[in-house]
Amino acid sequence: MGSLLTLYHRLTSSAFSPADLSGGALWLDATVGVEDTSGSVTQWNDKFGTGVDMVQAVGGDQPTTGIATINGLNAVDFNNNDMTSSTTFGAMDGQTVFYVSTTGADSGSVQKLYNFGSFPTEYLLEMPANGGDLVSKIGGGFSSTYAYWTTSPRVGAVRWSITDDTFEAFENGVEVASSTDLGSAIPMAAGKTLFLGSANGSAQQLSTTAIGEFLIYDRKLTDTEMAQVTTYLQNKWGLL
Repeated sequence: MGSLLTLYHRLTSSAFSPADLSGGALWLDATVGVEDTSGSVTQWNDKFGTGVDMVQAVGGDQPTTGIATINGLNAVDFNNNDMTSSTTFGAMDGQTVFYVSTTGADSGSVQKLYNFGSFPTEYLLEMPANGGDLVSKIGGGFSSTYAYWTTSPRVGAVRWSITDDTFEAFENGVEVASSTDLGSAIPMAAGKTLFLGSANGSAQQLSTTAIGEFLIYDRKLTDTEMAQVTTYLQNKWGLL
C-alpha cells in the first residue's frame, strides 16, 4: 500500500504546474533560467512570464550557480550575496511565498531571505542574529517569530491576507505559526522592489543558504492550492 500511495503521489504531483494557479508574480527555478558568468549569477529569470526577473550586476554581490545542490538538483548559493527585481511589483492585499532551500550554521547576524519595501512598512522573512528562529513581518503592523532553524532541505511557505486578517507559516507542509490578527498591517502598495537575500541591496545579506526554487503569488492561496504547490516542490526536490 505504501508504494502505491507513493506512486500516486508522484503521478498526481507531476501532472500539476505552479503556473496552473492564478496570481503568479514570480517563479525562480535554479534548474533552468539562471544566467551566469563563470558561475557568478547575473540574472535569474522568471518562469511565470511576468517580465520580472532577478538581477545582480555587482560582481562581489552575485550568488553562485553550479556548485550547491539540493538532492542532486542545482541550487543558487547565497554567501553574503543578493539579487534585486528587474522591475517593481503590483499592489497585493495578500501574498503566498514558497521557497526550497537549505541553510548552513547560524551566522550570528541578521539575514534576509526576501524583502519588499523598507522600514517600517516591510514585507519580509528574516533570520535574526543568533536567534535560531524565522521572523515574518507584514506591512508595518505585524510580526511573527517561530522557532524553525534547520540545515536540512525544506519547503517553506508563508501566506497572509489583509482582508482575511490572517497569517500562516509552513515547513514541509506543516503549519508552524499562525495568527488571526494582523494588527495595523497594511496591504502592499504597488511599486515595491523585491530584494532576494538582503534588506535593501547589500545590507543584511543572506549567508550559507542555497535556494532551489522560489515562488510568489499575489494572493492568499487556498488550502488545496497550498497542498498542490507543496507536493509539487517536495516531489521535484526529493523531499517527500
